[in-house]
Amino acid sequence: MPTPGPRCRSRSRPTSPPAVEIRHVDRGRRPCSPLDIARAGVLAAAESKLATAPTAPSYITACNALLAADSSGGPLDAALRLFRALPPAVHPDSTTFVLALSACAWLGYLSTGEFVKISASEAGYRNDIFYAKQKHLQVDLPAIKLVDSAEVTEETILTSLRKALSQHSSLQAQDGHWAGDFSGIMFIMPILIFALHVTGTLNTVLSTEHRREICRYIYNHQNEDGGWGTQVLGPSTMFGSCLNYVTLRLLDEVDNNALTKGRAWILSRGSASAIPQWGKIWLSVVGLYEWSGNNSIIPELWLVPHFLPIHPGRFWCFCRLVYMPMSYLYGKKFVGPITPTILAIREEVYSVPYHEIDWNKARDTCAKVHLRRSSLSTVVASKCYLDLS
Repeated sequence: MPTPGPRCRSRSRPTSPPAVEIRHVDRGRRPCSPLDIARAGVLAAAESKLATAPTAPSYITACNALLAADSSGGPLDAALRLFRALPPAVHPDSTTFVLALSACAWLGYLSTGEFVKISASEAGYRNDIFYAKQKHLQVDLPAIKLVDSAEVTEETILTSLRKALSQHSSLQAQDGHWAGDFSGIMFIMPILIFALHVTGTLNTVLSTEHRREICRYIYNHQNEDGGWGTQVLGPSTMFGSCLNYVTLRLLDEVDNNALTKGRAWILSRGSASAIPQWGKIWLSVVGLYEWSGNNSIIPELWLVPHFLPIHPGRFWCFCRLVYMPMSYLYGKKFVGPITPTILAIREEVYSVPYHEIDWNKARDTCAKVHLRRSSLSTVVASKCYLDLS
């Protein structure tokens, strides 16, 4: 493994809070393996334990967990040190290479990053993160370096464009899409599971292994108080807690200590009727909340002349892209299939029987953890269809 080599000016890396101990790690396994310790966030102990078990079946998985922890909350140099120290008999997987490349990018270690990329290609990872050789793309075009006095010729421009197109094409998956990471937000996965549930494709799209790892991810990000945050490192919120609890139940998770604590957190803070607006809408779609408990999201607003400042097309991109489908679903009052699981969840996340809930009152009910603004600004925000999460 080469030394770090020349450095470019690295980007400002956001600081992260100290790693916290996460208790939901492969329940019942004793003694703890390096993977258990790494997932729990005890970095020094995990690295020490890892060094004593280079032939363990879970070695590379534990290594990846430790790499991820170092990359997000620890020193990036530690992540590269761990990568360099991999025993020859250990075969890194695509996650290992991606984490190492990410650390190189943040630190600006160009030569080390190039070495990691070559190592990944030689290891055969072309179908998921490196596609260039499989597609026979010309990726070794000459580098173009211009000084202030250099003449920019047509050939210079064309070569630069070819390099850019080749690089972008090399990252395209076989089915035509470009993958992108959107981790850290704890309501993206629930939305996917809700969509698969209402379309009846949950068991078709997700394999048993996918379901198991999704549940593991959610369990590992449950907070000590039993709830889930809107972000992985955030305090528990009604928004994150309800969506992730329902997701686990839709994935056929049944009563266990984590679900019991999650349900207790929800019920002790007003029940699911106190979820913010986005949550009310998504729960309505899956049949866990009545549409009459939502403030109006007028789909006809999209029909007003575009020059008017209230036209939704003038909203911020994320805002309009979220509320366009929400307004359609509100207009249709769409509700997915009411399965026995949905009926069971209705009894679990509310403090009164579902048919006795006052939906008019629930419409403007929101858990205190979300109300960090003044009463006036909260009313204005809710009427402007801004999410309170």
